[in-house]
Amino acid sequence: MAEDSDFPLAGTLSIPAEQDIPVPAVVLVHGSGPSDRNQAVFGYQIFKDLAHGLAEQGIATLRYDKRTYSYPSEFDLEQFTIMDESIEDTLSAISLLENDDRINSDAIYLIGHSQGAMIAPRIYSLQPNLAGLILLAGSPRSLWKIIYDQNMAVLADLDSESIHYQTNKTFVEAEFERAKQLTSQSFAEVYGQTIFGIPAFYLKELDSFDTKEALLQIDIPLLIMQGEQDFQVTVNKDYQAYQDLLNNNLFATFMLYSNLNHFFVDYQGDKQGTVEEYMVEAEMDAQVIDDIANWLLKQEN
Repeated sequence: MAEDSDFPLAGTLSIPAEQDIPVPAVVLVHGSGPSDRNQAVFGYQIFKDLAHGLAEQGIATLRYDKRTYSYPSEFDLEQFTIMDESIEDTLSAISLLENDDRINSDAIYLIGHSQGAMIAPRIYSLQPNLAGLILLAGSPRSLWKIIYDQNMAVLADLDSESIHYQTNKTFVEAEFERAKQLTSQSFAEVYGQTIFGIPAFYLKELDSFDTKEALLQIDIPLLIMQGEQDFQVTVNKDYQAYQDLLNNNLFATFMLYSNLNHFFVDYQGDKQGTVEEYMVEAEMDAQVIDDIANWLLKQEN
């Protein structure tokens, strides 16, 4: 994929067997951080689960190794943006499908997970021929606001009288105040700084796109899915933000799953609600895959 670019990527195109062509297809858009084509995270490979499950129901998928996974030392992180990290390669993936005779070029969708869901409206603004968007465990809020909430949730489990709590709370609050200044600062002013350990340039560039306004303008089918046991993006702040924003949007469908975590896995063991649950090998919930497939096929019919 992207063979003519500076960063060609390996990937897998899963085509349904014994299916009349052309078929509908989805491009899978990774969350944050370096990820392979399966989005392997400890014991999970949810993009592989999605690809196999959707292929069984007549839907093709394209998944690929992320640029930061394939070329981990090729970037100037001080000026690195989401365009470099994800969006340029997603656009290449869409183009690849559009030029494949086995794919219905009028039925290409995005499935974004986590940060991939957050940037899906921006991708659509650059590629308006997409047929629909599926947002898994995303948010219309700024990334730095989500990171702040994640840090505060960790602090809530600590002894509020301890030195460890006080030191970390002071740091988190200070970083939050710095993040709030990003909109009034220039890119030159934030260059070389980090906020919550992330280059401030990257965070400012992310916020340069108005995701909420883009969502309000979306005129294609939109499916928003969330697990209630997700502690990385939450029902009360992130899923609810989508609902508040799109409550009058006839294109939007919402699906909430009571027992599923950030990766749409049903985990009921020890250390639930911590990253420890991701260590236990498991597959994406089959009902979620079925719901995605049914929603996609409904759009085609």
